[in-house]
Amino acid sequence: MNVSYALGNAGACPKVEHNGKTYTCSFVIQRVKAAYRQKMINRALSPLLDLEGKAPREFIDRQAQAVLKRAENGEFDFSPESLKRIMSSGSVDSLAILVSILFDCSDDEATDLILNKTTETTVAIEQVWKGSFAPPE
Repeated sequence: MNVSYALGNAGACPKVEHNGKTYTCSFVIQRVKAAYRQKMINRALSPLLDLEGKAPREFIDRQAQAVLKRAENGEFDFSPESLKRIMSSGSVDSLAILVSILFDCSDDEATDLILNKTTETTVAIEQVWKGSFAPPE
């Protein structure tokens, strides 16, 4: 993390106003990383829930173990590479996961911010990204 942000010398967290509510974008700290990782794991496991009663239990368990192995290998970790992947994917769903965590809002609110406050939301994410991962000055 950038030292000036850690010490509070770099200014306040960016905010986005929408529908009479103020959303504050968090810097990428351990809580944000853990929440992102858990949401991504849950997202990968979600289709397996639909297979309950439709596929053999052993198959579902093997698939779940494969997802958990991917998680152990860091596939769902929050990193500069994951942000680049999300921002360039064009997927509102993937970006909504990130926005919901950074802005501490529901998935629906995150989607609304992305679709209706695109520039402000993107600028806020870029600001906290630079503040969270920029080398110390």
